[in-house]
Amino acid sequence: MQLVAEPDNLLKIYFFSPKFNRLISQILCLCLFLFCQKANSDLVPSSMKDIIEKSDVILFANPTSIKTTDSAGSGYAEFVTEKSIKGKAISTFQITWSGEVHDQKIDNDKLHLLFLRRKANGEYTGTHYGRSYWPVEKKYEKDVECRLFTKYSYPISTINIDSEYIEAGFFIEKFLSERDELISILCLDRVQSIFEDTRKL
Repeated sequence: MQLVAEPDNLLKIYFFSPKFNRLISQILCLCLFLFCQKANSDLVPSSMKDIIEKSDVILFANPTSIKTTDSAGSGYAEFVTEKSIKGKAISTFQITWSGEVHDQKIDNDKLHLLFLRRKANGEYTGTHYGRSYWPVEKKYEKDVECRLFTKYSYPISTINIDSEYIEAGFFIEKFLSERDELISILCLDRVQSIFEDTRKL
């Protein structure tokens, strides 16, 4: 006598089988892959000329307070301006960020070069999403090619450096860091004069 499994039993057998578990694992991996691809494709290349032209304010500033406001990583930082490069001078201001993957946040108390646009409500935000807040590194030796710089690495490296800025000495492809590493940098020693001169071209 041949036993025939009931449909409900067949479903139970299938759902708890190794084959079904492998299928679920493959689907989850595919979803994770697609999510990562989407997250990593959000920052499209832009240009140095574009971020300068679209910034209402460009300035060097120091963070005086940094706060995280939720578990997703949202937060804000309060700044005091050290030197204005472009736009209306502001002495103190605040910028906020969300917990989104590519949204930049301030996570150290270093001097920053900030590219900002003024929103309708009077607050300031990054001109280009994800790459408008540049931490400034310093070298104190007298005979160095560049004393103030930011590393030309992701996400700042998604900004293409136009030829006029390269010719003006803004971009240096090989620079010896304090760890004796050869890195690419953006030299900030003469950033004001470089930006002013290239805007006249």
